[in-house]
Amino acid sequence: MLLLSFTRNDLVEAWRRSAPADAPNRFLLGVQPDQLASVKQFLATHGLGQPELYPMVRGRVVAVNARPVTEADFTEERARRLVEREFNLSYMDTLPAHNAISAGKWTPDGLSVEEGIAQRLGWQLGDELTFNVGGETFRAPISSLRRLRWDSMKVNFFVIAPPSVLGSFPTSYISAFRVPPAAEPELNQLALQFPNITVVDIGAALRQAQALVDQLITAVQFIFLFALGAGLLVLYSALVATEDERRREAAVMRVYGASRAQVAGAQRVEFLAMGLLAGVLATIGAAVIGQCSRGACSSSICRRAPRCSSSARSRGWRSSR
Repeated sequence: MLLLSFTRNDLVEAWRRSAPADAPNRFLLGVQPDQLASVKQFLATHGLGQPELYPMVRGRVVAVNARPVTEADFTEERARRLVEREFNLSYMDTLPAHNAISAGKWTPDGLSVEEGIAQRLGWQLGDELTFNVGGETFRAPISSLRRLRWDSMKVNFFVIAPPSVLGSFPTSYISAFRVPPAAEPELNQLALQFPNITVVDIGAALRQAQALVDQLITAVQFIFLFALGAGLLVLYSALVATEDERRREAAVMRVYGASRAQVAGAQRVEFLAMGLLAGVLATIGAAVIGQCSRGACSSSICRRAPRCSSSARSRGWRSSR
């Protein structure tokens, strides 16, 4: 019961974070550079906010440290899938606020790589990556690793470069933003005015995810109450099962001259000692197991993030999860 108490809040919080209430529910894809100002003005005029539009360049990694890279170099299926696809790269002067540097530092001539994909593909700080973009190649060293929250539904990229490295390649823009229900009809006008732009509605998927999270939370709450009721039942059964033995012990103590208060006091001390010992052992065991389980779950989530991100890209939301 203590273990469930320790882990329940962590599970509930993690599940709620998987579909935040304020997460973006629309992705905007395919905005061309000459449409950038017009799209921003349209969004601001029609009450859709001022979302950040990020440049996106598609490229395939072809070499690491001048050594050609193919999917045959990897035995893990996830790594093979990542290498065989094009990456969605981006360039900017500074990293987005929802990205955090975990190793190295941001430099004006280096690449910043998501730490999960770097670990999966065996990339390290200082490695020089070569990308093929539309038949042209460029190379740059890895200067930093980034930690991302893929479940935030914000726009994220595996690789970010400074403008001096990628700014000359063909670029489109992508954004993720939240559309309130009252402003949803405005998106039809956006599609009419800019027919080349793709608006991906992920609101239904988020609602499904949130409904699933709520069901899981309800199940955990039920298990907790069930465990609490089972614990009380076991405690009551143990007291009833030993009642005859306690009566005999009390009768023997009374025969030898113990008063009623002394008999009751001895039983209280016995119960308190057993309860204290059981509580200490249970707390230590639950804390140790809970800490180990929490670390294992975190590692598992981190390992799955690149896979989820990669599969989302294959479905068309190529730079976000």
